[in-house]
Amino acid sequence: MRQARLCALHAGGGRVSLPIMNRHLAILAFVAVLLLSACGEPRRFGDTGGVPVTVTLKVERPFFSSMENRQGRPSAGAGVGFGSGGMSGVGVGIGFSFSSTQVYLLGGDAVGQGNIFRKEVGWGDNTFTVPLTAGRTIHLTVQAEGGRRGWEAIGAITVPAQDPKVDIVLDNNGAKFTVTPAALPAQSPPAQSPPAPSPLAPTATTPAPTPAETTPAPAAPTPAP
Repeated sequence: MRQARLCALHAGGGRVSLPIMNRHLAILAFVAVLLLSACGEPRRFGDTGGVPVTVTLKVERPFFSSMENRQGRPSAGAGVGFGSGGMSGVGVGIGFSFSSTQVYLLGGDAVGQGNIFRKEVGWGDNTFTVPLTAGRTIHLTVQAEGGRRGWEAIGAITVPAQDPKVDIVLDNNGAKFTVTPAALPAQSPPAQSPPAPSPLAPTATTPAPTPAETTPAPAAPTPAP
């Protein structure tokens, strides 16, 4: 009975029971289910009900030259092998590891965030559409992983309301982008004309003195002939 309940697997001279193995397998299965369920949740991509924004992005390798270089790193490894007849061997190897670089464009509510959208892009020309709420401000960030690693904030945009387009260029001169249609400049209120002067109240005037009336002098008597 004891041998029926135990698995005669030798691991370092000991025995492993079937109940313990079944328990470990159950735990591994539970962890696998959790990972699969987490992977099934879709990542947010834009705003629900937002206007479609066409993004054109040109990516060139010189833009990432200042980021951390993880390409061509030396690596070492060792291994031990056992064969029949008690033969064993040890091997040591040294080499260089190379990895490609993945580039992502992030849009978020703050610098370095990708809570609104995160889009993987390739080298050269890229075009995609993302729904965004008109009038909101979005911070754009470029992130690199793999052979080159790092991130850089390239600026913030305000989403236009009609037929919005964003053109981005990443090259050896840095990052530059344009948004069309361009946002209208803020209009200052029209200058107000000064108020019309109020009419002056009439003032009392003293009438000019009238010349005194004079009585003509009597005519001189005419002498008798």
